[in-house]
Parts: sequence; structure tokens; C-alpha cells
Amino acid sequence: MVADLATGPRPVLEATVFADVDPSRETQRAAPGEDAAPGATDEDRLAAMVAAARASVGLPPLTRDARLDAVSRRHAMRIAATGELAHDAGDGDPVERLRVAGLDPRDAGENVAHAGSLPLAHRALWASPSHRANLLGREFQRLGIAVVRDDHGDVWVVETFAGGLLR
Repeated sequence: MVADLATGPRPVLEATVFADVDPSRETQRAAPGEDAAPGATDEDRLAAMVAAARASVGLPPLTRDARLDAVSRRHAMRIAATGELAHDAGDGDPVERLRVAGLDPRDAGENVAHAGSLPLAHRALWASPSHRANLLGREFQRLGIAVVRDDHGDVWVVETFAGGLLR
């Protein structure tokens, strides 16, 4: 579902509907790369998952960018603290946050997830058509990653994608 906001159309709901068939087990299937880089830091492990997912369809890895990591980290900390999974948790939308950080990418995208584990967060993003489109976006060359664990051990994930990043 897309809402018509003052700033333009914005996706607000994504759902899979099953009519006269049993629901798919898509989110139960492992996502490409979810077993990548065991023992690495959460961020490095998630970056390896993204790279493996892209490689599974013949795409090159994205380049990690410390500036995008910092933007992702601030947003991940905010959504974990508020308990609100959102692209705008009162800190601006992804493009606004990039601009505040002094970045002006030609193309930008963001994935956010909350799950009981890093592989489950990656699996949920892979199973979502709009989030998978970001993971596989040919317009992106750079990636920022943040993973914040809350008091329950759940992960709050932010993946920031950028193409044509300018200073």
C-alpha cells in the first residue's frame, strides 16, 4: 500500500495475500548468505550476508562506507531505543538523514528489520519484495550497516544503500 503524502508517494504497508491456497513458507526458508561469516561482528556478518545474497544472483558486492555505517548506527540506536521499527522514527527519512550527514547520493535506499537473531532479520528482508529490491539494487554501489541488540537480545538492523555518493 502506498500513501500519498505531501512529500510524495511513500510505501506504508507490504503484505502477501493468499486466496484459496495455503500460505507460503517463504519466510521459513533460509535466505542466501544467512550462514555467512560466523564469529564475525554483527555488522561484518550482516555485510557478508548481503554480499552472499547479491552473489547468489550474480551481482557484485557493495562497498562498505563508514559514513553510511554511521548514519545507519544512529538510526538503529534510535529505533531500538524507541521500540519503533520505522524508516522515520522522528529523525527524518533516510534521504534527510544522509543529507544531514553531509551526503547527497544520486540513489538511496534503506532496509530496517527487528528480529530475534541476525539470520532471521536477513531472512525477513530477503522475503520482502521491496527490501530484496534494495539488496539487489543495481543502482547502489555503497552500503552502510548497523546492528543494535536490545536488552532481550533481539537485533535492530539498518542497511543503508547509496549510489553515486557525493560529498
